[in-house]
Amino acid sequence: MDLSREESWMLLFGLCTDTGFFKHLEANSSFALSMAADLSTQEISLKEIHTKIYSGKALESRILLGKTLESTESLFGGRILFTYETLSDYKTFGPAARDSDRVYELLQGVRDCMGVIFFRQEGESTVSLGLRSNHGLDMGSLSRKYGGGGHEKAASFQFSGKTAEIRKILIQELEKLLESGE
Repeated sequence: MDLSREESWMLLFGLCTDTGFFKHLEANSSFALSMAADLSTQEISLKEIHTKIYSGKALESRILLGKTLESTESLFGGRILFTYETLSDYKTFGPAARDSDRVYELLQGVRDCMGVIFFRQEGESTVSLGLRSNHGLDMGSLSRKYGGGGHEKAASFQFSGKTAEIRKILIQELEKLLESGE
């Protein structure tokens, strides 16, 4: 294809974000790497793309990241890590301070972690849940059960109800998911 530099930059940016800057690639991923090489022939700097994705964050986003990491709980012997942002966090820091990808990246790197659940209180009775899997837990099936979407390794959905009730249901669902995945 005959692409402009801007089109190549956007496609390479998308490839970098979708692959977690290539860290989520499995064996036999030469096509994605070949595509990245082809796209970068127009003097596109991977360093520039990396900087655009991971730098330039407001201090508030890093403070919120610290609070989110500090709130993390280990469930099922550390196989699931559960973290959350409260409605107060949302009101204090705002949506621009959220950095979900960094939260997932850091928590998925914890030894023995099979999955991460990111619970965000969006309103008085509404939460959004982000789910990530490291080792074959099908987070997409759990998400679809509650009207969400995604795939085995990354999924999300929204839930209405009281926070404690939602948490209880989620823990029961995760227990079933872990049992079926063993």
